[in-house]
Amino acid sequence: MSDLSKYVLWQLPGWILVGAGLVWLHVFLGLPLVLVGVVFALDLAKDLMLFPAMRTVFQPAGDPSPVGADGETVEALRPLGYVRVNGELWRARHARSARLPAGRRVVVRAASGLTLIVEEPRRPGGSGTGRWLEVPPGA
Repeated sequence: MSDLSKYVLWQLPGWILVGAGLVWLHVFLGLPLVLVGVVFALDLAKDLMLFPAMRTVFQPAGDPSPVGADGETVEALRPLGYVRVNGELWRARHARSARLPAGRRVVVRAASGLTLIVEEPRRPGGSGTGRWLEVPPGA
């Protein structure tokens, strides 16, 4: 089903209520039929013009977890705690149940529900590209 079809079905109950209210105003209060049609058409046009802004509501959400991103421990991981990733506070646990003090850099390796699985980068300042940074022997 297209996004437009979903939007029209979502708006349909409101259009029915507006139409019923306008018909009631015409029958019982003598609202001119032309005015009923104009008001209904304006309501319909308003909803259709809002469709581009509402289109994202009908699209599936992506994966919210920041796998591969860099972060920093906000409180010690023992092995559970909190990290800040991309300005957001996330519950996290260390991948190998290790303890990390607050203020340490971490890389998000996976997510389990809303809990991030993190590790320290292999090299200080390593990126969170999702790849391990191997340090050659003797470097």
